[in-house]
Amino acid sequence: MSYTTIRTLRGLLTTTGQRKTLVVDDGRLNHGHRITSIRMWPARASQVGDISATLATDGIAATIPMDASNNGQIGWVYAAFATSPGSGFEFILDPNHIVVTELVIVANFGAAFADGVNYMITLEPIMLTDSESAVVQIKARQQNLV
Repeated sequence: MSYTTIRTLRGLLTTTGQRKTLVVDDGRLNHGHRITSIRMWPARASQVGDISATLATDGIAATIPMDASNNGQIGWVYAAFATSPGSGFEFILDPNHIVVTELVIVANFGAAFADGVNYMITLEPIMLTDSESAVVQIKARQQNLV
């Protein structure tokens, strides 16, 4: 039987602006991960409001507002939860990213989400050559540090 290995990272963000570093580093710099999806939802189903989040390859880049010109930011989430029709969820992932060391998530949500916001990130393992690994590491440290 053949199958593709999938890895998930999941947890709960309890305060708005909280940064959570998710370590995907296994000590092998030729072993990376590509994010294939992210989902976010309130800890209580009855909570109503908006959630936004940024995924980044380092803590400096993980900021709100979302900034597509920031090379360290690799994913963005917007979710609206309502009691009537019109709720929506949107995530955007840079298709040209590979995470080799750490992934940082920072979320912004209102007081309505007093119990916090859940997240689940799905990753696909990728093997890299030495030269690919070097390029990925340079990108992960972003080139916006001017």
